Amino acid sequence: MSHRTPENAYELRNPGLSGALFPLNGLPVWLAVITRINPLTYAVDPLRRVVFAAQHMTPAAAARFSTGVDLFGFWLPIGAEIGIVCALAVGFLTLAVRQFGRPE
Repeated sequence: MSHRTPENAYELRNPGLSGALFPLNGLPVWLAVITRINPLTYAVDPLRRVVFAAQHMTPAAAARFSTGVDLFGFWLPIGAEIGIVCALAVGFLTLAVRQFGRPE
């Protein structure tokens, strides 16, 4: 028996909105905003950069499948993306520990 909850719906759509399945450049504004809010975007992009750096792509292919996250007109370096992922992980872990530490 499967349980369908809002959390499951978010988890199923989350990878699709992170750039794991399609490039993030050229998206409509509303979709670009959603992908920038998605924390998984900042974890997927460094992986895309590493994989694409190992490929011998033509300049046209590299332009079509460009990597990097544009945040308010500034392209984030890999270190910043990894920092965002670590900060979010610590923040969510802190919230989880506090939530589970509360007696009912």
